[in-house]
Amino acid sequence: MTKQRLDITGQKYGRLTVIKEVKSNSRHRKWLCRCECGNTVFPFMYSLRNGSTQSCGCLRKEKSRKANVVDLTGKRFGKLTVLKPTNRRDKSRNIIWLCKCDCGNERYIVSKNLTSGETKSCGCLMKESGKKLKAYNQKHHFKDGVYIPGLKSKIRSDNSTGVKGVYPVQKRVVLMWV
Repeated sequence: MTKQRLDITGQKYGRLTVIKEVKSNSRHRKWLCRCECGNTVFPFMYSLRNGSTQSCGCLRKEKSRKANVVDLTGKRFGKLTVLKPTNRRDKSRNIIWLCKCDCGNERYIVSKNLTSGETKSCGCLMKESGKKLKAYNQKHHFKDGVYIPGLKSKIRSDNSTGVKGVYPVQKRVVLMWV
């Protein structure tokens, strides 16, 4: 008594519909299947029946695409609030988001820079830090307009005057055409 071969023609496995059996060079049976997206594939019968093949590859691409997109809309990063994604991408295919800073400026920022903490404002944060640093230096490092740490250090190798803390000031030349 011979074992009857299973016919899976017309059955559906995931997004694949089995059309017919095709000849195979191996001992495993292959089937012609049409995917819901319109592509055709030739999977082995065992991969259809155990669920390891469910589409032509479009399902994997869809899942991957959805997994790679994290919606940042409405989230805050430093002084920035994310308004919406744009259709633009950087060289690494990261989404570029439209963000609004607390100071009112709007900027386009790459998602990687937001999530890593590299970008926290439109640039106003750095300006504020610079002003604080300048005020600190004026209070603690300058006396009568002289930078004290510069007088305590060695003479720099690029110093052309030979005197600590003294350097020539280049004059601006203004040309006027009459």
